[in-house]
Amino acid sequence: MKEMDFSVKLTETRKIKGLTQEEVAERCNLNVRTIQRIESGQVNPRAHTIRAISDVLEINPSNPKEVEDRSFIWHIKDLFNFKTHKMRKFTVLSSSALLILVSIFFISGSIQAQSKILAPKSGLTITYNEDKSVKRIDAVYTNELTLDSLIEISEELMEHGVIVNYRSMAFDKTGHLTSIECEMKVKETETGGGFSVKGLDTTNKKHHFGFYVNNSKDAKDRSCTGACW
Repeated sequence: MKEMDFSVKLTETRKIKGLTQEEVAERCNLNVRTIQRIESGQVNPRAHTIRAISDVLEINPSNPKEVEDRSFIWHIKDLFNFKTHKMRKFTVLSSSALLILVSIFFISGSIQAQSKILAPKSGLTITYNEDKSVKRIDAVYTNELTLDSLIEISEELMEHGVIVNYRSMAFDKTGHLTSIECEMKVKETETGGGFSVKGLDTTNKKHHFGFYVNNSKDAKDRSCTGACW
C-alpha cells in the first residue's frame, strides 16, 4: 500500500462505515490526533499504524472498493436477520419507537441551555474550517495522559501558534498524570491564562481541566483556561 494513498482510503472507509475520527482512534487504540494527521496528509503513518487501522476497518490494500462492497453486503444480511413474516411488524414498531425517542430528545434539548459546551476527550482535539484553517483547539488534561503525550501536545500546539508552559507536573506509579500547573498563550493575540489542578487520578478524575482557543466568527469566548467544560 502506498502511504500517499492511505489517507484517502482511511477517510473513505471511515465515512462508509459511518464512524467518527474519535471512534476509529478508540477502536484502533490510537490517539485521535494520529487519525486527524493521517487523514489531512500531515504525516506518513508507520507500517504498524497502517496495519492496526487496516485490520480494524477491514481495508484491503489491493482493492479498497471491496471494503464498500463487503460493508454493504454485511448490512443487508444484518438487516434481514429476522424471520420474514415478522419483518414488517418489527419495522413499523421499531420505526415508531425511534420517532418518539427522537422527538423527546430534541424537545428536551431545546429546553436545556444551548450554550453549554460538551467536554472533548482527554488530550488535544483540533477542529478545522472547510478552508483547512483552525476553527477550535481543545486541550484537556486528565489522568489518561503521560509525559510523552504532554510533550506531543505541547509540540503540536506550538505548530498552531499556542505556547504552553508546564510549570509543574506529577505522575503516578504507572506514569500517568496526577497533577499539573500550566500556562498558555496565543502568539497571534498575546492572550492566555493558566490553571492548576491536583487529584486527576482521584477527586478530579471525572472532571475536565485545560483550555480552549475558539476562532469561530460567532464565538462568544475566544479562549478559556481551567474548568472550561
